[in-house]
Amino acid sequence: MTTPARIHVGRVARPHGLKGELKLSTFDHDAPSIRVGVSLILVLKDGAQRTEKIEVVRHAPDGILVVLSGIRSREDADGVTGADIHVETQQLPPLGRDEHWAFELVGCAVVDPSGKALGTITAVDEGTAHALLRVKTPGGEERELPFVEPFVERVDTAARTVVLRPIPGMLDDDALDA
Repeated sequence: MTTPARIHVGRVARPHGLKGELKLSTFDHDAPSIRVGVSLILVLKDGAQRTEKIEVVRHAPDGILVVLSGIRSREDADGVTGADIHVETQQLPPLGRDEHWAFELVGCAVVDPSGKALGTITAVDEGTAHALLRVKTPGGEERELPFVEPFVERVDTAARTVVLRPIPGMLDDDALDA
């Protein structure tokens, strides 16, 4: 697996106040990548890009508020509203034991404890209660599977495999016809 140079972490939702503060909508509610000193790559609606360093981070009940180095007014903030936010992977914080970045899981083979192929992870989506693995089965069907214990037995990013204990009917192609 090649590590991407940067990952998409969310978008600029709207200006907050008159002095250029921004409300961000991130894919991960905790957003460990959004912290003081990190440079955000903003991809504007017209495709132009600009990089701004985070100076202040505040967590609000409905999102994350930031002050960026080059955004000092409501007009500046309006100019980046709707921009996609990317972070260079080398700026990502280290994760704890048994934690993984979504990009590390995409492309991993999914197998059961006996080694039987169950599919390949095509995406990781943030669900309401937990992450969901989008898995393409050997039969070509796509399933969303919970990325939680006890369903996930082991993740080995070096071997590019995720071992799942499937629940009866969850991955069976016949279950769709029932």
